Amino acid sequence: MTGRKIREIRDLMKQKVIDVVRDRRGVRFDVYFEDDENKKYDFEMQTGRFKDLPKRSRYYQSMIDSDSLNKNASYKMLPDSLICFICTKDPFKHGRMVCTIQNQIMEIGEEFGDGSKTIILYRLVSAMYRLVT
Repeated sequence: MTGRKIREIRDLMKQKVIDVVRDRRGVRFDVYFEDDENKKYDFEMQTGRFKDLPKRSRYYQSMIDSDSLNKNASYKMLPDSLICFICTKDPFKHGRMVCTIQNQIMEIGEEFGDGSKTIILYRLVSAMYRLVT
């Protein structure tokens, strides 16, 4: 799923909360951790609101980014991140168990290289649920 073996998990948190600005919407990640290469991971159990997944993924990604970069730090210090939605229903009705979403340069079909990835899992819920609880 990630393309590499994670050697060490650091800072594992259930229900990590990020509130960047008091009057704006924050997030509460179900399972959030960092690996040995500083990559950030968020695993979310998704039982409803499937139509919101694309925008929700974008917002969660932005919250991970804003929480990860110190003031005046270079953007190249922004860590790679992966958001994984574990769904009880097929959100796109394509019948696929795994959908991987990454930004790409449309005209040339190459990855954009921003380090963000979203994975949507369906039909793997019971096995994955045992991993995150």
